[in-house]
Amino acid sequence: MGRWGGEEFIIGMYGMRREDGVTRLTDTLSHFKSERFGAVGNRFTVSFSAGVAEHPLDGVGLTTVLQAADEALYRAKQMGRGRVLPVDQGA
Repeated sequence: MGRWGGEEFIIGMYGMRREDGVTRLTDTLSHFKSERFGAVGNRFTVSFSAGVAEHPLDGVGLTTVLQAADEALYRAKQMGRGRVLPVDQGA
């Protein structure tokens, strides 16, 4: 995992299919959203959105795979945030 810039991070899951990545990140999101942060009287929850791409199905080089994942991430944000979306194969 590494920070890509701003509020974006990259998580590499070597040898994992796109569908498995979506499942793993959806499970992580569910657990993450149930956590409560802060001090007594000032509690809050956090969430994230993610786009998932698979090499080489969604891009041959690093740049194209990241672009595909980024497009899926922005679709997730447009749909209301707090969700994990795979690359849209119909796009």
